Amino acid sequence: MVYIATRSTHLESARNLFLTMMHRASNSDPGDEALRYFTLRKLWEAKQYGKLSQDDLEFLNRATKQFNDAPSEIRYYEWVQGRVSSDMVRAQFRDLAPKQEVPFCTELVDGQTALFEPKVSSRVARSAVTKVTQSLRSTFGRPFQPVFGAVDRQGREK
Repeated sequence: MVYIATRSTHLESARNLFLTMMHRASNSDPGDEALRYFTLRKLWEAKQYGKLSQDDLEFLNRATKQFNDAPSEIRYYEWVQGRVSSDMVRAQFRDLAPKQEVPFCTELVDGQTALFEPKVSSRVARSAVTKVTQSLRSTFGRPFQPVFGAVDRQGREK
């Protein structure tokens, strides 16, 4: 992520905010998320809707998209059939989760505040603008005609 600023006064606070947000987002355990998805999906497929809260339904909706691949399906059916333990599911998904690293860079564009202002003031006053009063006329002397290959075509047409 790149934070661009016109002054250096907010660079450190932006870095701290970014790191706080990333720490919060990265605290989720992929193994626990997969096991929660498996548990909620099992309840859903058993039509035990009364045991699902609104949070559970929202999570199930998101997780269905996240775990929509063949390896997850295989692990789910193994878990449902009791061939794989919950601890094994957690361990497998933790091992499969890619390590995420997002760098935070800052760029100072000192003197370029006009590029970042919400409303850029007009540099030329409206009264100083000259109105065009002449009609437009062509800059080419005669209509454009393709010259390349014209001799060849005339020879074939005869």
